[in-house]
This record gives sequence, structure tokens and C-alpha cells, in this order.
Amino acid sequence: MTTFLKILRRLTMIAAAVAGAGRSPEINAQGANMTLTASNEQSVKLPRPPLKIPMPLGKAGYKVDVMFEVPRLPRRATHLSHLIGLRILFTTGDLSLRDALEAHPVKVRLSLHRIEDGKEVRIPLFDSKRVSGFGEYPYRYETFEIPEGIATASGYYADHSGAPEGTPNGSTRVLNLAHASTAVTPGVDRFQVETLEDIPALSGFTSFFVYEKYLKAK
Repeated sequence: MTTFLKILRRLTMIAAAVAGAGRSPEINAQGANMTLTASNEQSVKLPRPPLKIPMPLGKAGYKVDVMFEVPRLPRRATHLSHLIGLRILFTTGDLSLRDALEAHPVKVRLSLHRIEDGKEVRIPLFDSKRVSGFGEYPYRYETFEIPEGIATASGYYADHSGAPEGTPNGSTRVLNLAHASTAVTPGVDRFQVETLEDIPALSGFTSFFVYEKYLKAK
């Protein structure tokens, strides 16, 4: 069986599983669609980063399963740093989201695989924590592989985009989950993410799983 057919079979299985779970394949298995080329050969169109996929955080067991294409790096670029994380919209000036995240940090089961010759090869995911003492400079960080595939979201920054105080969904809290251990190389990758705990305080917020270039904090 060719690599293409193996990928297509996997896409079909993903879409069917998502549909059977009562969720839209267009949300959780982006790009699982067929097109016909001029030569009547079938081809699969996969999404490319940046990825931004709806992911409610209020209940345990919600899954995102997306296969995507990693394009070639821009000319003269040697690597790209990407955020693997969450974006949560909130009313500008409202502190309830911050309070909810401090009281109950989001934990997800997270994995990233590269599709090679029809097989899935695990790409280790890592996180970092600051180990330097208070007032110590420069800051020192320790990098570690996320244990048992469980990632805990940590605050990255809040983007208010100039929205006036009280604007519904006028601001975004960006949270980091992990970073990949390998260089970005062209190919096909697959993310699988699952919420692990009920967090009722987050049920009213619009949230997304994202894979995008790092931005500077504002």
C-alpha cells in the first residue's frame, strides 16, 4: 500500500471516529477531504500551520485529532519556533478567567507524531521551568519531557488588541502547553489532544487549541 493510501486511510478513520463521537469532522479532523486532480488521481488536502481548532475546556474527554502538512521552511531560515498551546477569549478587564486558571490549571493529554512510510513516529514534547532564584539574573530554565504525555497549561501572555474595557471576547489569554524536540522539517504530522478534567469555571469561555509561531508578549 502506498504512503498516500495509508495516510488517506488514517484520515478516513479519524473523520469516522470524530463523527461517531457526535462532533463535526471539519472541526477535529481538518483536511480530511478528497479532491480530483486533472490526471484523475486522488489527492488529500491537509491544513498547514498556523492551526486554530475549537476546543472547549469545561469538561473532560473533549478530543482534538488533526493531521496537518508541515511545509518547507522559508528561504534562508534554519528553524521556526512554534507555540503549542491554547487561546481563550475573555471580556477585556474581566479577571474571572485569570482566577479560574489560577485555581484550576488546565491539563491535557497531548501527543505529536510524524507520519513516515505509513507509520506514526512519536515526536517527544518538552516543557521548561525556571530554576533560577528570586532576583538571580540571567534567568535559568530547566527543560524536561512532559511526563506520560500530560501537559499543564502555563500563562504566556494576554493580548488585549486595544479593545475598550468591558468588550466581550475583546481579549485573549494565550497559554503554552509544550514545544517539540525536533527541527521543523517538511512532512505530515498529527496532533492528538484530550481534556482530562472537568473545569466548570471555564465552560462559558470560547477556547482553541493552537499551533502557531511565537509572538512577543504585549
